[in-house]
Amino acid sequence: MIDSSEPDESFHEDLTPPRAQKPIPRFEFLIDGMDALASATLLARAELEIIDDELDLLIEQIGATRQALQLKEADKAVLSDRATHLRKLFDQTKTRREELTAFGGSLPLEAILNNLEEQETKISKLEEVEGSLDKIVFKEQESEIKAKLKSLKRELKSAIKETGRWLNSLTKTRKVLVREASRLDAKHKIGDISTSAYESSKWKVERSIRVIDVGYKMLDETLELAKKR
Repeated sequence: MIDSSEPDESFHEDLTPPRAQKPIPRFEFLIDGMDALASATLLARAELEIIDDELDLLIEQIGATRQALQLKEADKAVLSDRATHLRKLFDQTKTRREELTAFGGSLPLEAILNNLEEQETKISKLEEVEGSLDKIVFKEQESEIKAKLKSLKRELKSAIKETGRWLNSLTKTRKVLVREASRLDAKHKIGDISTSAYESSKWKVERSIRVIDVGYKMLDETLELAKKR
């Protein structure tokens, strides 16, 4: 987990207004065939995992740079520039983390699973107090809950199919990104792009691939849970 004691800022401060007031975050890539809101929800969660690791690493690097500055033989100018650069990256990454955290939300499949669990809990509680209720009232409530359960199970079947299609879309997007990484390698090797431009672009593509991989795992795990219902 992130140690917010160095630097002193807290990464977990929640100052977010309701999600409806927040714009959908932008990402380095799009997933064709996936609902835009669901895509943003999934990718925000996936990127948050990666950002936590990045912040941990930046904290370590900032700490190491500060220690190096204390050495007598240290190149103060170089290390100060490095410290400034790391601090800028830290602030940018933290701001991005706050943006993604504020977005929040749940995937359609998750919402259905949560609703199913809620209705199943209700009918269990209703059955526990059946003897204390008027028979007609009990039947009314039971019928209402069972109707909702039946509807939710139909929705679940549809959402399972849709989620399967989304996983395929993620796989296709990953292939496009892997190909783009290879294309950058080729352009750099033949001298079409500078080393600095290559390294910057390659980092972005590889990071996007990591986001896809984390998102795929999250979505697949949710799908497996749904299939067991």
